[in-house]
Amino acid sequence: MPYHSHILNSSTHSHIIGRTDPITGDIVKENDKVVFCATCKSCFLEGSWKYMNGVHCEQNQTLENVPVLPSKLVAKNRTNKLLYEFSNNEFAGYLGFASALFSFGIIFPNLKDILYDLTMLFVSVLSVFIGFVVFNIASNHKFKNILGKTNSDIYLFRNRIEIEMTTFYLEEINQIKFQRQYSIKNHSSNSSLLIYFKDGNFIKKELKIRSVKETKKFLIGLEKISPFVEVFFYSENRDEFQTMLDIEYNSTGNIQVGEPWQLF
Repeated sequence: MPYHSHILNSSTHSHIIGRTDPITGDIVKENDKVVFCATCKSCFLEGSWKYMNGVHCEQNQTLENVPVLPSKLVAKNRTNKLLYEFSNNEFAGYLGFASALFSFGIIFPNLKDILYDLTMLFVSVLSVFIGFVVFNIASNHKFKNILGKTNSDIYLFRNRIEIEMTTFYLEEINQIKFQRQYSIKNHSSNSSLLIYFKDGNFIKKELKIRSVKETKKFLIGLEKISPFVEVFFYSENRDEFQTMLDIEYNSTGNIQVGEPWQLF
């Protein structure tokens, strides 16, 4: 089946050079011959396109021209858009609870002479409402940055990841890996995020994720940046592993799922 291929050069294709081939994992370099899927616009080395028999996204059409960068204004708006936020909200929870108690403590003495059930119910509901409002304010990204309270917050953008006020640009990253491993000895599991950089260094961030539902939200967040950087999933939790397979199957990004050596 005929297809359109393109030889890359640094003068006009610098925004393409440096991408990762979804099939081989090789870095796309200058003078490489590449093919672009017409549906998802993913970039493949010509050998990978032939290996797939010229089919991707359940079709065989390719782009006649190399995709161009959007205007600077559009690109800026897209890169600054927050795709996903992960937070354990411990600080926000404590602050919200304290606010509820404080509000109840202030209101209750002033109503000590009116101890009717209806009044007490109103005071209780009002205290909980105040705590809820404070909780949501304290959960806000900008508010936590002002106070310097970011805990284990992770913010995913189209061009970067922010972890505890530190910014890592996707162009510096080789792979992002989420993993959950189970300890038979301790009868417990732990999840973590690993970021492998192109210079050979890496960082590891422990995550406080308690449920499969919460994990799914985080994985979907990572899937949103998978068109821009390689993402690897690994979990020894049976339900999480199935969720990862589902996300990989429905994604057009660069996602791989590791085969767990045990499931619990």
